[in-house]
Amino acid sequence: MNIFQRIAYFFMSQKEKSLSKKLNKHFETSATNSTSKTVISTAYTMTLNSVTQKNIELVKTTVTGMVKQFNYHPGKLLDFIIAKGTPVVKIKDATKKLAKIKLEPGFIGEITGLDAIYLGFISGLNMGLSTVPLIAIEDDKLDTTFIIHEFYKWFSYYKGLPGFDKASQELFRASLAGKINMKSLTLKQMTGLREAINRDQEATDFSLLIVREFEAAKKIQENGEANV
Repeated sequence: MNIFQRIAYFFMSQKEKSLSKKLNKHFETSATNSTSKTVISTAYTMTLNSVTQKNIELVKTTVTGMVKQFNYHPGKLLDFIIAKGTPVVKIKDATKKLAKIKLEPGFIGEITGLDAIYLGFISGLNMGLSTVPLIAIEDDKLDTTFIIHEFYKWFSYYKGLPGFDKASQELFRASLAGKINMKSLTLKQMTGLREAINRDQEATDFSLLIVREFEAAKKIQENGEANV
């Protein structure tokens, strides 16, 4: 499986952790969103309520079972996404084209305005001024680690975990690009950004772990067959 993809996820993970530390410094009060309660003090703590925590565990357990059921096959994971009504589109030079509207290949939530028109054009979906969530991939690439990562994010969205709303995702992309001033954010924006970071971090940790487990099991099996 693509070692460069995993290296990229490792550095992304480190960047997200650094971003989280910076974000935590700017929390000064309490806030609540649809499924998460954030308790902030001088030391700063965040406690997810039982609904969110239960859904996080449900996503992890369910996706683990599905990935193994589909034998880690990226195509079968994408087929499942399509069966649930989410479009999967292959775009030639997707990375380059999506960068023009500050997006990347993978799971893309709702996009509105001129960016939606552009995304509809390059994807062939032509959805007007508002797009539906979709998976955009390079037309000649189907890396297992990448697909598992995006499948995990998609399933987290599908199960209603917070952090996938348009505003939070825009803040997340801007923060990764270093184009955001934490001090200018409202508490609601900081809470949403924190959730968006959590969702991506969970997907990264999961995909790297399950691929390592798969490769370890495969190596054991190959060594066993070689000794027969």
